[in-house]
Parts: sequence; structure tokens; C-alpha cells
Amino acid sequence: MKSAKRILFFSILVNSLCGCMTVRFEGYSQFRNISDETVNRYRIMLLEINMAPLEKNFTPATPIPRLVGALPEEDINAWAVRLMPKVFSTDGNAIPIRITVDNPVNNHDLDHISKVILSGLLPHSYYSESTCKVDVEAFGVCKETEISLISAIDQFSIISSGRPIFKESIATFEKTGFAMKANAVTENAVEVFARTIVPAVAAILKQNEQSGIYFKARNDLKPDVNKAEEFRLLLEKGLIDKPEYERSIIRYAELYDPSRVAVEFKMLCENGVISFDEYKNEVIKCFNAELEKSHVYE
Repeated sequence: MKSAKRILFFSILVNSLCGCMTVRFEGYSQFRNISDETVNRYRIMLLEINMAPLEKNFTPATPIPRLVGALPEEDINAWAVRLMPKVFSTDGNAIPIRITVDNPVNNHDLDHISKVILSGLLPHSYYSESTCKVDVEAFGVCKETEISLISAIDQFSIISSGRPIFKESIATFEKTGFAMKANAVTENAVEVFARTIVPAVAAILKQNEQSGIYFKARNDLKPDVNKAEEFRLLLEKGLIDKPEYERSIIRYAELYDPSRVAVEFKMLCENGVISFDEYKNEVIKCFNAELEKSHVYE
């Protein structure tokens, strides 16, 4: 009986000391104070996050890239516009860019006290650090940089070991909250992700503009033959009719094609130089001409 009372007293004492669970997210990159200015305006057209496989000893501190998951491009572009409105835009005339985040390395750890106390009742911290390679593609030119994203769950109290050992440098952005609800956890992870990756992407765009590589690449670009071939095959197989084929070409050219032929013809149309039908015909003609040049169809 006395033994049971001692166990009960010990459990109450431990729980009273352990306090609340706090969740923390941090992001690191070498571009903390990039200026909000570029020659062109850009739109994040594609965001692809390639996740590392889950590990056997996976801790509760879920990596930020996994929390962000299949984040819609519109969401991250909205964050980009909010953070750097002179660089990013939602306008269809903005240059479409593709962002790929590769997350090959996930480091997980528990703090020292938790490794010693097998019961898991005493204060402890879990953290996960994701080292991500970020590829940014515009005008067909791809350049990469690196960011680090850290998530942590800390069961802390007056006898806690405190926060895990993170990077010594100052975080690009961080977010901390006590007893977060599931939706708040995701929202905070997305915010830290956005505030970390957007300056890094802007820095790449600015560097490539200043080097002149985008100017040359833009002049050398032609409409995307592979996409034109894809639509042509659908037409030839009878899966779409000619009006659908033309609408598909126009939509792709306006939103995604890096050569921007549709944008330039649309400006002529809006200025009254050519009619709307002429605008559509010219865009389709450019795509079809590239198909013929590539000898995809003999």
C-alpha cells in the first residue's frame, strides 16, 4: 500500500513539474536580409517537395517539409507576394518559376535527459532538422541553394534541460507556441517554411538577373516542344477535339511556358495591334512551328 502511494505521489509530482508541451519551428538560410527588388516580377508556378523516407526511429518532431507536404503553389506564392511584393506577383504576366525542394537528410534526436530516463516521464525534447537543397528554375535556367528547417517538441518545466542544441547562427525566422492545435502546428510550419525559402529564392533570381544569364536565356528560349507534343498526341488519338487542343495550348502558354510567347502576343492584343483571334492563332502557330522543327512528327 505504501509502495502504491509512493508511486502515485511520484507520478503527480512529475506531471506537475513537466508543465505544457511547446512546439517550435526554425528556419535557416544565408539570405536573411535580401533586398526586395528585382528587374522582373516572378510567380511560383510549381512547388515540388521531394521527401526523404521515414526512418525507423522517427520522433514526434515531424520535419517541416513533411508538415508542409502538398502545399498548393498558390499558397506559397501568396506568401511570397506578401513578403516580397516587388519580386513576386500573382499577375499572369509575371515570369513563371519552378521550385524543387529535395530533403535527403533528416536528423532526429532526443535531449540527453530523455536518453537517460527510460520512463519518458521527465522533461524531454525531441527535434528534427531537415537540410534541404532548393532548386529554382526560371527561363529554363536552374540554380540551387540550401536551407535548414528545424522542428521541435519540448516537454519543459522548471527542471527541464531547456531547448535542444540548434544551430549557433541566428534563425531566418522562428515560431514558438504552447500546446498548439493541429491546424496551428501546420500553419506555423508553413509560415516558417515560407519566410525561410522566399528570401533564398529571391536571392537566386536577383543573382541570375545581375549576371545577365536570364537575359540571354530568355532570348534563346522557344515554346515547350514536349508540351506541344503531348497536346498533339491527345488530338491525334481523338481524346480531345481541335478547340480543346487550342485551348490547352493557349492556357499552357499563358500560365506556364517559360518562353512567354503568349504574354508578348497578348500585350499586342490588349494594345489593339492584333485581334483576339490573331493572338490565339499566333501562339498556336509558334508551338506548331517548334514541333515541325524538332521533327517529332515525320
